[in-house]
Amino acid sequence: MKHTFDVTISQHDADVALRRFLFREAGWSMLFAVLFCLTCVVYDGLNGGIGILGIVIITVLLLLVITYVASVRNPSKATGDAFKALGWFSNFVSAR
Repeated sequence: MKHTFDVTISQHDADVALRRFLFREAGWSMLFAVLFCLTCVVYDGLNGGIGILGIVIITVLLLLVITYVASVRNPSKATGDAFKALGWFSNFVSAR
């Protein structure tokens, strides 16, 4: 017995699913690691200036933020284009 059904996905639903996937994959351990690194930088700054380790930590955290923003933005557009090509978007929602 075969069952068929139509799937209609809005761009908003696809974006929410992507963000939730990325947050889940980053996990709580990433949040704790970032907070620990920021604590180390603040402690280093309060004790006489930021040293080489603090600069390296700040640089790595900035690269992490840039990578995360890029990974949210680019796949979102690619997902939207793929769903539009498959005809999965509803007619009343425009893809990016």
